[in-house]
Amino acid sequence: MTVEVNNNSTILILDDHYAVESDESYGRKDFERDFGALPFKFVFSSAWDDGARQYTVEAALLAVTRTNPQGILLDVMFGSNRTDRLGVDILRELMRTHPEIPVVMMTSVARDALWTECARLGAVDYLVKPMSDRLVAQTLHRYVGVEMKHWLIGQNKNFLDALNLAAMAAEGKRTPIMLTGETGTGKELIASFVHRHGRGADTPFKVIYLPTITPDLQADALFGHSKGAFTGADREKPGSFQQADGGVVFLDELGDINASAQVALLRVADSGEVIRLGDGKTSRVNVQIVSATNADLPKKIKENEFRYDLWSRLSGMHVALPSLEQRREDIPLLVRHLLRCEALHRDPPRPVPDLPEHLEAMLRNFAWQGHGNVRGLLKYAQMVFDLAGNSEPGEAEFVAALPKSVEPALSALPDQTSRLSEDISKSVAPLTIGVLSGQDAVALRQSLFLNELALLQRVLEQTRDPVTGALSRAKAAALLKGKQKCSTNEFDRWVQGIWGDDDLSPETRQEAQERFPDLMSVLKSDVVKD
Repeated sequence: MTVEVNNNSTILILDDHYAVESDESYGRKDFERDFGALPFKFVFSSAWDDGARQYTVEAALLAVTRTNPQGILLDVMFGSNRTDRLGVDILRELMRTHPEIPVVMMTSVARDALWTECARLGAVDYLVKPMSDRLVAQTLHRYVGVEMKHWLIGQNKNFLDALNLAAMAAEGKRTPIMLTGETGTGKELIASFVHRHGRGADTPFKVIYLPTITPDLQADALFGHSKGAFTGADREKPGSFQQADGGVVFLDELGDINASAQVALLRVADSGEVIRLGDGKTSRVNVQIVSATNADLPKKIKENEFRYDLWSRLSGMHVALPSLEQRREDIPLLVRHLLRCEALHRDPPRPVPDLPEHLEAMLRNFAWQGHGNVRGLLKYAQMVFDLAGNSEPGEAEFVAALPKSVEPALSALPDQTSRLSEDISKSVAPLTIGVLSGQDAVALRQSLFLNELALLQRVLEQTRDPVTGALSRAKAAALLKGKQKCSTNEFDRWVQGIWGDDDLSPETRQEAQERFPDLMSVLKSDVVKD
């Protein structure tokens, strides 16, 4: 059974209740009333198989084939037996047959274990019923109408808070937005999301990367010129703001804009007026300005290199994007998604590999911000396939593809000690990497060994007494395990478990002794006091 609503991108809703008219429960008419104004074409299917007289995976897949949707909202439970998780089985099969379609799960009860299972199978997001039209729109705009590798994947609170602020500004359609954050955190992706969620995908979206425009040509590129405005100006040329009229302009690396262009940009931000070079002709534009910068603009303002009034106008909504270090729990989710993207875009396309669960802790503990944040994860996914060649990537490739000489990022301590203790426990367990040989195996073991010791050293340093300088292994163990009290032996066992690897070379052990003297004292004597 399928019923169409209206609008643009097709969203298939697989739900036994939403697909039917009902006076007894929330059904299709209710959904149309609450969500019909959203800019999507909703198509419903109950996944009911008339021949089999039951809800089936096959019926759901047939609905997908018939509708060719750009996104899917998939309920977890079907039928009167609410323990029947048919939606999970449908998801599993969808990832095999239609891995290019984003699938958002729907559930009446938010359960972490259920979301974790669905995320590992390939779901990009989940919604808890009852749903608001705003949240449905915001969720779908993260994945629909954009390239797969540009989907906004993540469930971390810092990330979702930033996304929600951007969505609020997008819904206003006029509020200027300032994006800040480290390189590789997705500023252009957020700007594109603002465009889809606010003005709409059918309006212009103009990206202006200011560092690529020489200072003396910036005003021309932004605001255009008349014929004869300067030597070589043989015809009238509209600027980027006129080209983006009705849509969104994204000014990337705003700190690189010159003084004269700042004055003209201030006028656009204030009144929407664009003055072109040559004849001073004024025209009005209706655009939303999204800016991004890595520069220290407050410092530039103090040094009279950037106008304070321009900064104030363009910072109507300030959205600070978290680094990957600040959203570490998203890393396995992101890696799985990027592996899926890479598999589908290989020539020829490859099967989507499974990421072994026991490697998640290792991936979370690597300092990806030193290698481009999310952009670094994309390179990692590419390397996994490069190392695998024509074979299916396995554990050896997942480990060997990690960036070299990476120290674990530890600024989360002590706020996330419970999770870190679990990660350390997993990472200390020997990895099965016997398929590697020679220098690769040696380099891999050295990298893992030194990273694990660096993590323990940092935890131990948290316990240093400010007066005596003494360290406490017992307090370090308690910090790691998230407990009030632990014994010295618990910390010692961690260190000895790492040191006990018989395959470590003398050179690696010597480097460890030089870099981590406090930990080495655990093995040599009892000088670390409790």
